[in-house]
Amino acid sequence: MRPYRRDGMSFYNYVPEDAAVVTGLAALAADNPSLAFDVYADVRGDTARLFMPGTANLSSVTFTGVNGDGAPVPDKKWTADLSGGKTFGPVHIGGFDYTVSAAQSSLPTLSFNIDESFGTIAAMNTSTDHTVKCYGSANIYVPEALKAKNGWSDISSLDYQDKDPDKSPGTMEIKGRGNSTWVADLTTKKPYQFKFEKKVDVLGMGESKTWIILKNDNRYIINKLAFDLGLEMGLENSSRSEFVDVFMNGEYLGNYLLCEKVEVGKSRVNVSDLDDEYEANGNSVEGLDLTGGYLLEIDNWDGDSVQIQYDPDNDGVNDMIVSIKSPEDLAATASAEADNPYSYIYNYITDFFDAVYGDGIMPDGRSYLDHIDKDSFVRYFLHQEFLRNKDCGIGSTYLYKDKDGINSLLYAGPLWDNDRAISSWTYDEWTMRTVTRPPNGSVALYNQLSRRPDFAALVVDYYRNSDTRTVFANAYKHIEDYNAYAGSSFAMDALR
Repeated sequence: MRPYRRDGMSFYNYVPEDAAVVTGLAALAADNPSLAFDVYADVRGDTARLFMPGTANLSSVTFTGVNGDGAPVPDKKWTADLSGGKTFGPVHIGGFDYTVSAAQSSLPTLSFNIDESFGTIAAMNTSTDHTVKCYGSANIYVPEALKAKNGWSDISSLDYQDKDPDKSPGTMEIKGRGNSTWVADLTTKKPYQFKFEKKVDVLGMGESKTWIILKNDNRYIINKLAFDLGLEMGLENSSRSEFVDVFMNGEYLGNYLLCEKVEVGKSRVNVSDLDDEYEANGNSVEGLDLTGGYLLEIDNWDGDSVQIQYDPDNDGVNDMIVSIKSPEDLAATASAEADNPYSYIYNYITDFFDAVYGDGIMPDGRSYLDHIDKDSFVRYFLHQEFLRNKDCGIGSTYLYKDKDGINSLLYAGPLWDNDRAISSWTYDEWTMRTVTRPPNGSVALYNQLSRRPDFAALVVDYYRNSDTRTVFANAYKHIEDYNAYAGSSFAMDALR
């Protein structure tokens, strides 16, 4: 059943007894050659607005009255020129008269077609732990101008099917993602993770099965700017990203940022994959080199079972949480005990924290600086300071390490989740010096690093002798480019 809205209120349960009563409008793909999927109008106030993909022809749009089940109502079909802000009407819907209009951007369109017989969208959207998934297909439609400019092409998950038809109910699976961004409001725009059955190169960002769409609310450019500045500064594994318009079963969800997932992989965080090694070794750690690779996240969420917990201010509360994102399968928990498969990384990270929050010396007698990739930590610090990200060192703060025989150093990154960056924070001192971790206000990692003279000296030296100042000075050009390129999509999103 499709909802209709009146004066900003949603009536999802309104189903008229008469199936011939028009309760909504839809531009059906069968009636519109330039449409690849059905689009359902957003009806509110006195307007029935069709949010159209960038590939649609607005000069001749055929739209149909639909009933409470979303089915076309006979003899309720109109064709109109809705380009350039033109409107049509009035059209009688649910007892009221509406003017029909259309909105469109020039961005690629990501469309999900969900088969709700295998799980409903409503159930997925209210699943706080992301265990409810939906299945179906995913398609990306690229306007001709962007195909010519960037060499991008349309994508359909149907072209990347697994040979085993019993593997999943569709060629794509999708679920919710995120912690605070997900549970803050279970009814509005939401972030998702979706997965193809085979690796796909999406919009020139490299091949992978798993992709993320981050919701862009109000401040549309923040995460895009953060990722692009990271790439420009040389922060390895910074996510490539592209703005897209997202539809789900014909309903417009808004402007999103399509980006790479932070995960171990050749086109992502390219360290040894211990999960693959473990599986190839018969699900045994016997004989495996457990010094790497590892992908770790300083987290503000204790939902992950495999974690390292640390007490940075020795107050008896382990409020520094480090989730082991990869490998995930070696054991149910991590500990310092020699027989625990995670004992190496558990002790390594604990020793690193002890040195950073203590005298700076690791158990081998060397400085903690000798155990890290200095440039990556300094770049990460400067990046987060420039963007004034108050979440740095609290959540979504990643670290990674390969095997000692390949590269024994600990690296900062990749960047992730800059939703709270460039906010209303106004301080007379460096932002990183103000970041503390809940619940007890312990000093966050990059706050502590900034207080160490040895690390501060590295930051000053790098800033003076690198192109960082030029990168920061030109950041406004990115913002201008985003608005020129995606401004029509931002404006369309604001009409939701």
